[in-house]
Amino acid sequence: MEHTKHLWRALGILVVVAVSGVVIRHFAIPDSFGEAGSYRYDALAEIASKPVVHGNDISCRECHADMAETKAAGKHAPVRCEVCHAPVTTHARDG
Repeated sequence: MEHTKHLWRALGILVVVAVSGVVIRHFAIPDSFGEAGSYRYDALAEIASKPVVHGNDISCRECHADMAETKAAGKHAPVRCEVCHAPVTTHARDG
């Protein structure tokens, strides 16, 4: 019976840790988490308000049609232009 006090102490510590974890999780996870998948639903408005920086190969092809044809025929066909070059908005802004 003398050794059971260690078990009760360990059980008490385990209960305190579990309850603390549940309380922390309740306050740490936003209310909108999980409404539309496994992310914070309220973040959609924040993400949509940011300016678009990257384009696609179609926007590069408008001015660089000859390079686009060469690229499409070569081994770099699956690689986007912006992987090696600046984002399209930076390039267009700088002229």
